[in-house]
Amino acid sequence: MLNLAARARRLFSHPLFLIATTDATRPGHRRSHWQLADKGEAVPAPAPFDGATPLIDLPLLALDTETTGLDPEHDRIVSLAAAPLMGARLYLHQATNFLINPACTIPIATTAIHGIADHHVAGLPPFASRAAEVATLLRNHVLLGHNIIFDAMILQQEMCRVEENWQAPPFLDTMLLYATVQPRARSYGLDLAARKLRVSLAGRHTALGDVLIALDLFYRLLPLLAERGIVTLAQAQTASRETLNNLRERHRRNG
Repeated sequence: MLNLAARARRLFSHPLFLIATTDATRPGHRRSHWQLADKGEAVPAPAPFDGATPLIDLPLLALDTETTGLDPEHDRIVSLAAAPLMGARLYLHQATNFLINPACTIPIATTAIHGIADHHVAGLPPFASRAAEVATLLRNHVLLGHNIIFDAMILQQEMCRVEENWQAPPFLDTMLLYATVQPRARSYGLDLAARKLRVSLAGRHTALGDVLIALDLFYRLLPLLAERGIVTLAQAQTASRETLNNLRERHRRNG
């Protein structure tokens, strides 16, 4: 197994690092340049990982949900999208994207945000009918998303209605990673973070669109994190926890 110094050198010499470093300085907002797998190419089995695994080598599953509201304990998922990223290679043609019947009314105010109304999901299967598919999709991956903590929490609730004691996989939250490299930003929301790092907001407020935006944001964040010595899963998780604690303390002080 490569030691930490060797893994760090590998990251800095990786073509993605060079592309991200130079491309982020160009004007305009655009999709980032993940290497796309060929159509029809099967997604490889997720490689084993641990805390010492470089971020660039993680078996990532970028994921986003649209829901009936913002209470993960009681609200339900109405849409789920995910796209696998393996070894900096994006399997976009293998992306998952489907609607789910939440078995409850979708509030009008929520529909105004993501555009999904009751008639869009009427007659569709409930989450329980897709739980096994979702569990297989998530297995042996690290989840990636903006405010992915919320998605992980609501997935935990949905899955535990079907499979008791189900546990969400580990995750990387681009919101916390962005706050780590931009601690003085006035907002850490996806819209402002994307604009700051020159990421296209095409598809915003759709599950698949937000998946692609989070992937683009992660692409831009990699060299900024590396500059701070954050190159492995454990380092990113530690930095995220410290950032979350700092944000909570700031919120407490500001009332």
